[in-house]
Amino acid sequence: MFALLTVLLIAPRPDSTALMPPGPFMQTIRIIHQPEEIMFMNRPYNLELFVNFPSDSVESVSLFIRTDNMTRYQEFLLPGVRGRYTFRYDPVKMPGKSIRYFFVVRLKPFALFATPLNEDGSIRPVERTFVDPVAYYKWKRAQNR
Repeated sequence: MFALLTVLLIAPRPDSTALMPPGPFMQTIRIIHQPEEIMFMNRPYNLELFVNFPSDSVESVSLFIRTDNMTRYQEFLLPGVRGRYTFRYDPVKMPGKSIRYFFVVRLKPFALFATPLNEDGSIRPVERTFVDPVAYYKWKRAQNR
């Protein structure tokens, strides 16, 4: 009994933000996020999610985000206006060379949705590596020749 108690007290507790929530999540066309194709270094971005549920049934909308400089996802509760939920990513406050994020929508009573998802209903975070804009446009111009 003492050994079991010792193991329970000494064992590290799982951090809910360290890992992605397990799936599968329900899929719906009522939640829309269109990620940026290319994200440039040192530029702020609005990460937007559109939710087409009655506003009185939405309990919360969260963004889980991390950069390559972070070991865990950070959760941000998003304010919404008429179904539009926005988070302003600022590279000064969250520096890094790449970004990973996903959204979770909680509905009353006890419904849980996430986006983006893979075919199995598990979360597949948006992953973007920040690109140098000068190098990108030089490459783009070379491709057009």
